[in-house]
Amino acid sequence: MRAVTRFAIIALTGGTLLAGCGQSAAPSTPPVYSVASQHWVSPAFGAPSGGIVIAMASWCKFCAWEARWQEPALIRWATLHHIRVSLVVISPYGGIGVPGPLNNSNAGVDHPKALPSKHAVSLLATTMDTYAQEFHLNPDRIFLDPKRDSVFSKKAAYIPSFFFLNSHGKIEKQLEDVQTATKLEAVASQLGLGKS
Repeated sequence: MRAVTRFAIIALTGGTLLAGCGQSAAPSTPPVYSVASQHWVSPAFGAPSGGIVIAMASWCKFCAWEARWQEPALIRWATLHHIRVSLVVISPYGGIGVPGPLNNSNAGVDHPKALPSKHAVSLLATTMDTYAQEFHLNPDRIFLDPKRDSVFSKKAAYIPSFFFLNSHGKIEKQLEDVQTATKLEAVASQLGLGKS
């Protein structure tokens, strides 16, 4: 198993499950992004042609459905258009959700697991390494914000939430709940992302 660099946005002290996905319900220390000013948004998530950030939780069945059935196609499309797609984990809970079939995102199972606060960030990073392998995602696109300090965490009332960023890292549009790759691609195109 190869070592993976993980980005954490802050240390974990606790939190609550989010509404949405059902209702609320690497031994080395990862580098930490400072969110004191919003300058981290552009270099971390922006790209010359824009970015799409998916605020999610590993335990969420809807997020797992997106990861299984929609994100691979979205990421292929975005790569062709030079748009960066990133996942931001905004829940302090581990566990990996079980996705429903392609025609029924609601048929999956939420699978939250509490993590001990002392090692929560490293355990969440390990969870996301497994998540990335299971859903064939690039782990370099995954960021951790379990304390919900990022702008994406603060704006996300439901998971998953999708944020469309312009080339300067500014949020142009937000969608919540389950979305198809085709819908996300259409919104990105309408916003002019992918044209630099």
